[in-house]
Amino acid sequence: MSSSTLSPLELPRTYNAATHFIDRHLDEGRADKIALIDDQGSYTYAELAEKVNRAAGALLQLGLEPEQRVLLCLLDTIDFPAVFWGAIKAGLVPVPVNTLLTAADYTYMLEDSRARALVVSSALYDQFAGHLTQHAFLEQVIVAGGSAGDHPVLDDLLATGPVVTHPAPTTCDDTAFWLYTSGSTGTPKGAAIRTWYRRRISTARVCWVSVKTTWCSRRQNYSSPMGLATRCPFRCTWALLQCCWQHGRRRMWF
Repeated sequence: MSSSTLSPLELPRTYNAATHFIDRHLDEGRADKIALIDDQGSYTYAELAEKVNRAAGALLQLGLEPEQRVLLCLLDTIDFPAVFWGAIKAGLVPVPVNTLLTAADYTYMLEDSRARALVVSSALYDQFAGHLTQHAFLEQVIVAGGSAGDHPVLDDLLATGPVVTHPAPTTCDDTAFWLYTSGSTGTPKGAAIRTWYRRRISTARVCWVSVKTTWCSRRQNYSSPMGLATRCPFRCTWALLQCCWQHGRRRMWF
């Protein structure tokens, strides 16, 4: 039974979300289908998978280890899903954050998450430049979409680094990524999202289907839209997505 037909109750103990959300589309014959469109152009599932595999290799080559956090502050381009899913494939824990926050917010999130690496768009680098040396756990800073300071450039790492084709042997109960709350009732809190979210099994079963539609990259780094733009389109048809959206009271169970 393929991963696209498994129900949550049949999910194997060893499970890496990148296998289902990225790799299976190649296995199911969608390699040449358009997977993502951003301001620079369109990308097929095969091209996206290649970038994900290269991002996984680049992060591991920098010395990052399983379960270490990687803070992502990236604009809406192919770089976001490439690094987000690449980190998960490598067994790391991506922490995507809102791109409209302040330097003080980013300072807090880097400290709170104890991120070992930061991947930031060059256009947003100034929000981090003044406090990068303050973070005891931060070891690597990677700049996407250009260069800033003397930090490695993401495009160079993807072009020259190793390619990871086999996902890390994570489990369905491992943390897949973090999301920070808005902080409307106090300090933002890092919410750890499991590789497979087991609540609301009936709704999750509805969502456990294949998708054959294209998605765009808008607002990938916000918590609720992130589910719509980065995860759901790889797994749900639009009709079922609307059903789950209403049934789940505006919460997506992933």
